[in-house]
Amino acid sequence: MRIDRLTMALAGGTLAVTLMASSTHAAIVFYNFELGGGTTLAPETVNSNVQASAWAPGDNGNLDQSTSQNKQALDIRAMPIGTSTEVDAFDNGSYATITLAPDPGWEINFESMVFDYVAGGSAGVRSLFVRWSLDDFADNLFAADTTTSTQSTGPIDLSGFVGINVPVEFRIYTFNDDGNTARSVVIDTFQINGTVVPEPLSATMLALGGLALLRRRSVR
Repeated sequence: MRIDRLTMALAGGTLAVTLMASSTHAAIVFYNFELGGGTTLAPETVNSNVQASAWAPGDNGNLDQSTSQNKQALDIRAMPIGTSTEVDAFDNGSYATITLAPDPGWEINFESMVFDYVAGGSAGVRSLFVRWSLDDFADNLFAADTTTSTQSTGPIDLSGFVGINVPVEFRIYTFNDDGNTARSVVIDTFQINGTVVPEPLSATMLALGGLALLRRRSVR
């Protein structure tokens, strides 16, 4: 039996499309800060082709593991004393951070980010903003003041960022109106959505591997 070039090309294209379609839009990483009955800063779930770090403090960040509305949560305090503006928070390194890194041969197509947040600590205004390393932390992905009621960011659009094959760091910065370190921003659940797919060269090599297998079978 003989397979002509057209048949092989069609088979290769079908295989490549199947590979690309196999990764549907879903959570790339999800943190809920509760695992095994205790509090954790590590992800609860993460895509099998991505490495995701646990939450860690920034240069002057201060992380606590607190209880918000009877659930474990991530408590980020503005540090040091006097961190009362967005510029202060950025310059002082008052943030919490995670990093996502696709495995070799894979890339991330970002879709959205969403998390819940609430004010913690003593009375007063708290603020937060989110930045990432893809623009060297230059612009805010999201910014808000907090209240005593839990709020959701809703889906924060990241859909313009596709084909990302390098580590990406996300930072949540915090500050408050009088620089009081007794005030904090509490994060409860944090999720980044999108797809993780083979890089074009990897997909091509896999398709060629499938074609080679078809050819071996055809000549038997």
